[in-house]
Amino acid sequence: MQASLATSDYFNTCGFIGDAVNVGRLAPIPVFGGSGYVGFVDGTIPYTYKEYIGNCLSEKLESGVEYTQEFYLAHGQGPNNLSISLFDNEQCGNLPFGGFDCPAGISGWSELAIDTFSLSLNQWNKAKITFTPDKNYNAVDIGLSCSPVKHPNQNTPPTTIWII
Repeated sequence: MQASLATSDYFNTCGFIGDAVNVGRLAPIPVFGGSGYVGFVDGTIPYTYKEYIGNCLSEKLESGVEYTQEFYLAHGQGPNNLSISLFDNEQCGNLPFGGFDCPAGISGWSELAIDTFSLSLNQWNKAKITFTPDKNYNAVDIGLSCSPVKHPNQNTPPTTIWII
């Protein structure tokens, strides 16, 4: 689900798959038995604009239990070395969290885990984040970390990342 007021987008190879003019490189065709993927961007021109995707969980993340979240990322545009964060919340009612910025500190959202990835271009890159929650959580969202993405100049378009 779209986790913020900034609009993450769902793409499917049987329909709309994006526009390279607006998002840089289009995502590679999914090769994992599916046909859909999600795109999110991170930009700071003219204001902070961060897209996240999230979900209410069918079972709570339990405090003190180690979890590993695996997913695939593909580079669209911007730096290919980037930090991805998982955020958590005790209440599903706080999803979407509202706003165009990082969710940390909004309506009980906190950063659960962060990891940095170096993405190869023109392919899906397997990624995983291992974490241990300090509370029981009912909702999670994922996106670029709260730190601003470093762009070489102000005319650089926002970072675009594809995720399965």
